[in-house]
Amino acid sequence: MKKLSTILLVSCLAFITACSEKDVKYYQDNPAEAKAKIEECEDNFMKALMSKKSKEELKALKNNKECQAADQVLKAIRKAEREKARAEREAKIKAEKEALEKANKEMLAKAEENFAKEYGNMEWKAFQKVYKDHKCQHHSSLFSRQKLTSEDAECKVVKKHYDDLIVQAKNDFANQNFDELIKREKEFCQLDSGYMSPCSVWRDSLKASAETTFKDTSYEDLFMKRKDYCKDAFDVNCSLVESVLDKKAEPIIKKFGKDDELFKKTYTECYQKSLKTKPMKFETKGTTLIKIDPICAAIDKATVYERNLYKLQYFRNPLE
Repeated sequence: MKKLSTILLVSCLAFITACSEKDVKYYQDNPAEAKAKIEECEDNFMKALMSKKSKEELKALKNNKECQAADQVLKAIRKAEREKARAEREAKIKAEKEALEKANKEMLAKAEENFAKEYGNMEWKAFQKVYKDHKCQHHSSLFSRQKLTSEDAECKVVKKHYDDLIVQAKNDFANQNFDELIKREKEFCQLDSGYMSPCSVWRDSLKASAETTFKDTSYEDLFMKRKDYCKDAFDVNCSLVESVLDKKAEPIIKKFGKDDELFKKTYTECYQKSLKTKPMKFETKGTTLIKIDPICAAIDKATVYERNLYKLQYFRNPLE
């Protein structure tokens, strides 16, 4: 009798275990059953929907704990699979990129060696002449992800060195005195003044040289010095100096635009000066004055560009 009771107890416990709800942990350990359970749940729900079961019955099917547990596990499995696939793709792309970079780096290093042997000691003017007719001048640019050929690598190196040499030459010119640099025009432009010539490099450097040379020169001093470069209105050197002068004049003009009392006082003084000025040929007294007086030139610009008083331009009228 005792033995029979034990057997019944064991059988009962087994029945209870078999009939108990399967949870997330169970489906994590049995992913194949999770997939089968989802299919079963979806099938039962569709059948109930087609047979027009009540909302309560449909809700009960939808909220079935085993179905929800299996769905949760299956979603987690699919997410993990997607993340694994993404990580594998990224690792593959990274490895391919590193291999490409290594190959291109080696190709460029070889091209650098060849360049040093052939052009390493050549100064910029001589190399510019070589580069002007070099095959690499018109070589098309490449995407960074593309594998370099030997010609690609050669042209990248040649172009880089050419650009570096020209930049260095321009920097050297920029640090030279403007007056001395403009005297060297024949040295650079006598034989060739066209595109990609030493003359073009020299010419492109003049503006920077003017800015460097006159950096510490006051507005008033540079205004008076301007006549040395502007004997011919079409002289390029004149426009370069005037460009520097205009930058120096900006804060003075702005000040006249903001300070009403200073503007009134200075405009009146310049107007009185204009009445006493002897005009140059084909000019008015005012237009002559702004060519010889730096402060009057600045306030004349403030009159027009800061205060929009066009009727007072060139000191044609007194300030009312």
